[in-house]
Amino acid sequence: MSSIFLTGINHTTANADIRERLYLSDPDISTLLAKLNQRFEEAVVLSTCNRLEIYIYDSSPDHRYVVSCISSLVNAPEEQITSHSYTKSDREAVYHLMSVAAGLDSVVLGESQILGQVRQAWEKAASLDTTGPVLNTLFRYALQAGKDVRTKVPIGRGATSVAHAAVELTRSRFGSLRDLCVVVLGAGEMGRLAARNLRSAGVKRITIINRTYERAKFLAEDIGGEAVPIEDMDLALASADVLITCSLSPRPLVLTSHLEHAVRYKQDRQLLVIDIAIPRNVDPQVRSLPSVSLYDMDDIQEICNRNRHARKMAARLAHKELQYWVEEFFKWKHERLAVPLIRDVRGKAEQIRKDRLEKTFGILKDLTDEQRYVIDAMSKSIVNAILHNPTTWIKQVEDDDLKRLFADMWGVNHENPGK
Repeated sequence: MSSIFLTGINHTTANADIRERLYLSDPDISTLLAKLNQRFEEAVVLSTCNRLEIYIYDSSPDHRYVVSCISSLVNAPEEQITSHSYTKSDREAVYHLMSVAAGLDSVVLGESQILGQVRQAWEKAASLDTTGPVLNTLFRYALQAGKDVRTKVPIGRGATSVAHAAVELTRSRFGSLRDLCVVVLGAGEMGRLAARNLRSAGVKRITIINRTYERAKFLAEDIGGEAVPIEDMDLALASADVLITCSLSPRPLVLTSHLEHAVRYKQDRQLLVIDIAIPRNVDPQVRSLPSVSLYDMDDIQEICNRNRHARKMAARLAHKELQYWVEEFFKWKHERLAVPLIRDVRGKAEQIRKDRLEKTFGILKDLTDEQRYVIDAMSKSIVNAILHNPTTWIKQVEDDDLKRLFADMWGVNHENPGK
């Protein structure tokens, strides 16, 4: 009997170094889904800055094969992946996905971006035909659970994204942000969030840098900032107080040499660098520069984890809502598995009814059409009444042995229902 299982790595089990090595680009995800599709019935890959999770629906929960596929794709030892991974199955896996969609498993409690990332992961798998009715329904329920938790549970009152957390970190270092000059490296979704949060926080001078200058100009115009070509990054950093990096570049864009040049002009001023990208945009070696304070995702996580009480309270409040959607999903799953069996039982009962009715009408040859109609309707009513309780019961049964016993009692094939 097929089941749902999960193999994952996230910010609670692996630091930024490991997560950076295991980060999958869009083409990597397509390659991994193709490999998984050769082995399993259904598969979805969720890859973000802070997690890599593979959801599988199959009769063989082979976590080792999943790890092997990841290992060959990113050229990392299987032992390293296994030592930082977690595995979950059935209810635990379903509850985990819904928790992720609700933002309860994020670095920033209640972050808003993860809901869209879950949807994108599902849509990516669906476009490659690696999903089916079970994971399609699971992800649909998970997205609804995520929306419901955000509506009914106050989990997003603080920072609502990593970009927001970066702005709050800046505020904690400088107090007022009004007179700061902030450079945002990256004009994608995270860069847009960071820039808008900076503007909302009162920052007047915002410079956008991106590998594609046109995208930098578009975002700069949107938030009333300035766009600078990436070739002029050194000059922009020379006048900056803060650098927030969130580009999707697969390799570091900010090297020690860039910041050495920038800090020459700062005299006693510190440059705050907040790298919220995975893979990282800033070479970790810049920590050695005395005029630079570097924070990466591990540091952001540590800051966010200080409020553990709020996280635990939110999880308790959200549990009832998440549990409702878990039960709804398994109710659907059990009923789906029972449908072919119920169809076969009803089909057999209907055939018996027709056979007996035909014999009865053969004996009672003088019946009018109206009388035949009444007897036919009565026989249908009797069959439906007899089958009502058994079919209601079988929809709720999880035990496969009980389903097999039910099939044997009615003389239908449980192993290949519907055939």
